[in-house]
Amino acid sequence: MFHERLSCVDQQWTSGQCPSNFRVLAMPFTGNVANLQKEISFERNALEFVRGVLYDRSEDANDRVVIYLSEGKLDSGHYRTEVVHSGVVELSDSAVSSALSKLRPLVFTATLKMHDLIVEWILRANGFKGGTFQTKVADYKARKSSGALLEPAVLADWARGSDAFWALYEELTRLRNTITHSGAFLVTEDALSIKGGVALRRTDQMAYVRAICLIADCILRRSPVDDVCRSIISADFERLTSVHKVFGFSKSGVQVVSVELVTRADVEQGNFCVTVDFDEIREQVEQTFPADTNCRIFYDLTIHAVINGRQQNWGFPPDAVPSGTRCFSGNDTEFAPYYLGERLIA
Repeated sequence: MFHERLSCVDQQWTSGQCPSNFRVLAMPFTGNVANLQKEISFERNALEFVRGVLYDRSEDANDRVVIYLSEGKLDSGHYRTEVVHSGVVELSDSAVSSALSKLRPLVFTATLKMHDLIVEWILRANGFKGGTFQTKVADYKARKSSGALLEPAVLADWARGSDAFWALYEELTRLRNTITHSGAFLVTEDALSIKGGVALRRTDQMAYVRAICLIADCILRRSPVDDVCRSIISADFERLTSVHKVFGFSKSGVQVVSVELVTRADVEQGNFCVTVDFDEIREQVEQTFPADTNCRIFYDLTIHAVINGRQQNWGFPPDAVPSGTRCFSGNDTEFAPYYLGERLIA
């Protein structure tokens, strides 16, 4: 699904300045996602590996909790749980860690190249014919100021995020040649310092790589941005505020976990039925993974309901986990998109 950006009939006004008696027309963003996927595939695949190994930066759940509803509540008033921590890759060998650390300038330029490819893809969909970094920035600013810029949903539906995306591009492309051609940079344990520019701390580099990767993923999925992804990108953009100078991003960190419920199904009028208090589950998850006030917790949810030697299964992504107390079955139309089928159990 692509966002339809509002543009004035007469381009002498921005969309926010159109007189009330003028009709505003919806214009669709028409960028070819398949073309972008081909253009960024090498960088995207490489960065997906590097950001986990070199920067320990991933939005995947590192913790999993199993909650046994089928056993009833304990004396504490909660259900029995099992927590599994799956840590990130550790580079214990100092020589390996040092060698990978020296790759950070290459990781930075690969991320910037993917950023540039996305920028050019967006501008070409707007009629841009190609050019230098400077002409791309100028073309963006001209279209933005006239209200004529069309963007994919991840940016068009999020004005502050779009501003930071473009401001990062303008600021960081000035530094590309310094790294690529003159080698005027210094890599320390915690920072990538670029002559005449900025000093990107390790956490800043981590944030830039992940934010651009996630924006690319959102575009390639052709779907609206879910709350989890936007929260993660927002946290990364907040860390990069000193570079892009766009203020107002949330300072909240993000923790993503996986939750499994093991419960029993009942039989009502010949059909099995599962009853779950989803608010109570959320409360127990938050108590299991207590986060401070600067962190938001998201979780995906898998339900295994057993009846007569059969296990019924549902899987909910973080943005689709229900609320309240619900009774549902495999025939429930609301829950049908999340039904994973059944399997025999011993």
